[in-house]
Amino acid sequence: MRNVQQACHSLACPKGPPSPDVGDRPKKPRLFLQRFAEEKSGTVAAIFAMLTPIVFGIVGGAIDTGRWLATRDATLQAMDAAVLAAGRTMQMNGATLDEAIATARTYFDENKPGRLSREDVQFTVEENGTLVVSVSDSAVNTPFLSILGIRELPVTATSKAILAADGNAGTNIEISIMMDVTGSMCYPCRKIEDLKVAAKDLIDIVVWDDQSEYSSRVALAPFSEYVNVGSDYYRRVTKEDPSGTGNQRTCVAERVDNTFMYRDDWTNNRKRLRGYLGGGTCKTRQTIMPLSNDKDALKAHIDSLTTDGWTAGHLGVAWSWYTLSPNFNRLWPNRLDADADPYAHLDQTNTVTIGDSSYEVPKLKKIAVLMTDGVFNSHKNGVDSATQARELCDAMKAKKIEVYAVGFEVGDSGGAYDVMSYCASSDEHFYNAEDGNALRVAFRDIGLKISTLRLSE
Repeated sequence: MRNVQQACHSLACPKGPPSPDVGDRPKKPRLFLQRFAEEKSGTVAAIFAMLTPIVFGIVGGAIDTGRWLATRDATLQAMDAAVLAAGRTMQMNGATLDEAIATARTYFDENKPGRLSREDVQFTVEENGTLVVSVSDSAVNTPFLSILGIRELPVTATSKAILAADGNAGTNIEISIMMDVTGSMCYPCRKIEDLKVAAKDLIDIVVWDDQSEYSSRVALAPFSEYVNVGSDYYRRVTKEDPSGTGNQRTCVAERVDNTFMYRDDWTNNRKRLRGYLGGGTCKTRQTIMPLSNDKDALKAHIDSLTTDGWTAGHLGVAWSWYTLSPNFNRLWPNRLDADADPYAHLDQTNTVTIGDSSYEVPKLKKIAVLMTDGVFNSHKNGVDSATQARELCDAMKAKKIEVYAVGFEVGDSGGAYDVMSYCASSDEHFYNAEDGNALRVAFRDIGLKISTLRLSE
């Protein structure tokens, strides 16, 4: 080496040490698959053969699981859309339960995912027509997991749409129910029983359990020839001692001063109502019931009603209004205090002013449900009952009270049909029930229209 280094003094000499012999170069590492292919031992091949299904199962399982999750979510979305569509159909169009289920099925079929290998989705309507339920027991095929013996993954889900007048709508609700308890409601007597069932159904729908944030209250206004306000309130609305004898001493008729006949003022003698005038029927148990959220008390009051007397329908309309009026509702708190705030139970920051402006209370809806089975044929002044009823309905609607009206076996024209259809806030607010089942459906539909529609957990 020294001789080589000494001899190389020209530019032709190589720079650096001489290259090592080719046979001395290090070998490059072989790839795993190359080494596996050259492997002569059968042990590695056997292990690989055993691991291959597991490896493919794990990788493929991730794919199958992703497909299953996407299909499950899409199925639940389709179910949600279907039950909401069914609920809306019942709420807005008065659909039967079968029609609601058919609507749900149509919506689901239009929105369901195509990956379902086995579809079993059922729809039912429960809770007196206020709950639409969808249950899935379907499945998705698993091409990869089937290697491990898992041939499908279940797609199980439940979706519910609830129609309920509850606080989720962010609104307080006050509802009055005018109830015809005249003699004709017992010809035959199944009619008064049909009314009781329908009214209690409505209460079940519109009075919710949790009243801590928003309240829903119902008042009852039964009528015949008079309206019985009961001994607690008679003096306050007439400014006189109970009159008459026996059961009639707490009955009231129209206004003394006709100037205020179609108004809800009550605070001085010129505006007061007339007490019992003699003649006619008004029984003790037929008293009004001020706004309440006590379902049991409301239902018990309804069950106590009996029938008798002629049809002073305008008085029923008037007291449906009065039980909603903030002017009269100063009489109805737990204590009889003329200065009591009728909205003290509402949990809100807005200041409430007693008087006409109180009809504009934020987050408060007032609704009257009027019901009769016959011609308005009794009055105590010179203006016939039907005319007075129309004027009172106009006055109520002017106060933005929403009015539903139900004629019960009144025919398809004239008389009570004309008055009820006139009083309703719109054509959609009027019902002409031909029998007891139709009456119950009408009250249920009113409850659903008042209600909010939402998905339930």
